[in-house]
Amino acid sequence: MSRQTSKETKQRLTRATLEVVAKEGVEGATTSRIAEAAGLSPAALYKHFATRRDLLLAALDDLYDIIHKEVLEATSESDVLERLRSIGRLHSDLIVSGRGSFIYPLFEFLAAPPESGLREAQGVRQLQMIQAVAAIVEEGKAQGSIAPDTDAEQVAWQLHAVWWAEDISHLMGLDQFVTAGRSSTIINNILGRLPSRMASAGQDEDLAKLRKLLDACPLVNPPEA
Repeated sequence: MSRQTSKETKQRLTRATLEVVAKEGVEGATTSRIAEAAGLSPAALYKHFATRRDLLLAALDDLYDIIHKEVLEATSESDVLERLRSIGRLHSDLIVSGRGSFIYPLFEFLAAPPESGLREAQGVRQLQMIQAVAAIVEEGKAQGSIAPDTDAEQVAWQLHAVWWAEDISHLMGLDQFVTAGRSSTIINNILGRLPSRMASAGQDEDLAKLRKLLDACPLVNPPEA
């Protein structure tokens, strides 16, 4: 068996921490439980993290890196509006499929005692996520698919509000918020207000051309006898 590097062992510990936090909460995530989940001794744990708080903060960073990779970086559509829709669908799919394992530790960190400093650290990482979505909206403005006067941060906050609602609904056993199309309808309403006048005009022109072709089609409008 190959020997793990320090970086690999640290990730092993942070992933174990997320598992324990999801099951036991932050208060129940003791170093002994984390070390056991990672298959290491408590002494080995302290070779990589000076304190339990350092380990929890590293696990929180790892958690947001996972969310960023599995949600924001998992789509590559060149059209920004379609990319945002894909991000929304991906988040919804992760929720209802049960693959969104990040949800439980995410909210356990949020419920951490104020003196732990985890809430503030989580706020910093969450704001970075919102800014990442706002950057995608700004890309759409430069692309011409989103109106230039769009408040990118406002859109990012609105989308995150829907994704948070999906997370909380799942935790409460109310997956019908997703499965019945409630959340996707809200997202489509948000994104439907974003196209620029130029893009909308182009769509209207395309529809007009399509109607003209349909009107000229003998199968649609057969000639009168």
